[in-house]
Amino acid sequence: NGKQNILVRHLLSHTSGLAGIEEPIPSSTWYDWDKITSLLAAQKPWWEPGTKSGYHSATHGFLLGELVRRITGKSLGTFFKEEVADRLKIDFHIGLAEEHVPRVTRLIRDPPIINDIFLFMKAVFNSGNNSEIVKKEIKALDKKVVLDFGDEDQFSVIISNGEIRFTTGKIKNPDCSFITSKDRARTMNWIFSRVQDEPEYVSKYLKMEGKPEDLNRVKELFELIALEARI
Repeated sequence: NGKQNILVRHLLSHTSGLAGIEEPIPSSTWYDWDKITSLLAAQKPWWEPGTKSGYHSATHGFLLGELVRRITGKSLGTFFKEEVADRLKIDFHIGLAEEHVPRVTRLIRDPPIINDIFLFMKAVFNSGNNSEIVKKEIKALDKKVVLDFGDEDQFSVIISNGEIRFTTGKIKNPDCSFITSKDRARTMNWIFSRVQDEPEYVSKYLKMEGKPEDLNRVKELFELIALEARI
């Protein structure tokens, strides 16, 4: 199905071409790990892996999680905890265990930036649906793929002392829930400071790493999203 040349770095960098599933499925299917990974195994990439980048927002966790599970027999959250978080003594979770839930508190929504973030995300989704440029890049968008901002049936959002926690009562596996720590910057710097390879190029403006030509393409896409967004 065209996936034989997908590399691990393609999965990590959202360039594998498996950004979605063409087969129409109800939202409840996203709670079935085995079903989603089976559909992804049968899915033909939307573009030649490694040649383009597209945000794998719905499939990223499944792709990486299944890769880790097949190699180690552990879930992504368990593997990260045992091999990274516990060893570095960092309070960072991929999937929040029940015993840590009492540590999460709700934040009084005073800073207007919180609302601005969700307005921006909605604009990004709307732009993806309406953009002729995106449709030219990903032909599948003309068929069955429609971006959805989400609803109460899929997830709820709790703003918690600078944290954004995505959770749902329907998901039994905690690795399907996500939480970012309020000390996220310090935590992530602590992790990535142990990555020794120097990037080929670091953009001072986009705060991204990569080849100059790739970063220019990202900048162009962000500008197009801003122009075409319909809030």
